[in-house]
Amino acid sequence: MRRITCAKCGALSVPIAECYSVQGQSVCRSCAGQSISTESGPVPTEDVHQLTDPTICADCRKDNGDAPFRRLFGRHLCPGCLRHRRGIQFPVWARLAFLGCIILGGWGFAHSARVARAIRYYSTGVAAFRSDNYSAAATNLEGARKLMPDEKVFEDLEAFYKGHACLEDGHPKEAAHWFQASLRLDPESEPTKTWLLVAERRAAFDAELWDAYLQKSNALLELKGKSAQTLLALAPAWACKFISTGNGEYRRQALACLQEARTAQGGDPDDWIIEAWVNQMLEKHTIISLIQFRFSVGRVDDEHGDFG
Repeated sequence: MRRITCAKCGALSVPIAECYSVQGQSVCRSCAGQSISTESGPVPTEDVHQLTDPTICADCRKDNGDAPFRRLFGRHLCPGCLRHRRGIQFPVWARLAFLGCIILGGWGFAHSARVARAIRYYSTGVAAFRSDNYSAAATNLEGARKLMPDEKVFEDLEAFYKGHACLEDGHPKEAAHWFQASLRLDPESEPTKTWLLVAERRAAFDAELWDAYLQKSNALLELKGKSAQTLLALAPAWACKFISTGNGEYRRQALACLQEARTAQGGDPDDWIIEAWVNQMLEKHTIISLIQFRFSVGRVDDEHGDFG
C-alpha cells in the first residue's frame, strides 16, 4: 500500500486509495470535501477524481506492498483476479455465428450445424474443466477440434486439458508433453508455463532426477515469484538433494524455505502437510513421495498438493 502527504492539511502517510485529486492537488478525503466548493463556485467534476493505488487490487483489495499489480482495462488486479477477469469466453466469431443462427432461424442453424456442435463441445468442455473434470474437458475439446481443425483455440485447450488429465492420473511425463504442445500454440500463456513446470518437476521426482527436480522447482519460483506455494515446492527439492548427496548445505536450504514459507503470502491452512513431509524426509534421511506421506498420516483425501 502506498501513502502520500495531503497537499492541503499536511496529514502524513494517508493511503493513496483514500485520497482525491482536486484541481491537480492530492488531498485527503476530509480536505477533498472542503475543497470541492470555492468562492467562485463548485469545482468542475472533471477536476475531481479519486486516486488509484496500483499496489491494491481493485477487486479483492489485496495489498501488494510497494509493487504495483498489472493493469487490465484501467484496473490494477492481483494475479488471481486477473485470471478471473480473463476467464475463457467464446471467441468473437463464435458469438457472432450463434447470433446469426438465431436471426436466420432454421436456415442459419442448418448452414452452421458443424459450428454449433463445436461450440457445444467447447462450452461443455470449459464447464467440465471448471468443475475439475479434466478427462471430460479434454474429450469435449477434442470433439470441438475435430469439427473445426483450423481453430487453434480448440487445439490449444485440448492439449491444456489433456495435460491436466494426465497429471490427475499420475502421468506427469505425458502431461508435460501436452503442456508443451499447448505452449507452442500460445507461447505467452503463463498458466501453461506454470503447469508445464509442475509436470516436469513431478516427472523428475518420479525418475529420481534430483538435479532436474531442483532446477524445475527453482524455475517455478522464478516464474511465479516467492509465495508460500513456491517455497513449499522448493523445500522438498532441497531435501531430496540433501538425502541423495549428504551435503548439509542442502538441508539448511530446505529448512530456510520452510521457515520463509510460514510468513509468505499465499499460505494455506494445510501447508503443514508439506512441511511435515519435508521434515520427516530430513529426519529419517529417506525420500518418499508426498502421496506416500499422506497415506502415513491419513490425509489421502486432501486435495491440497505440492504446488498442484
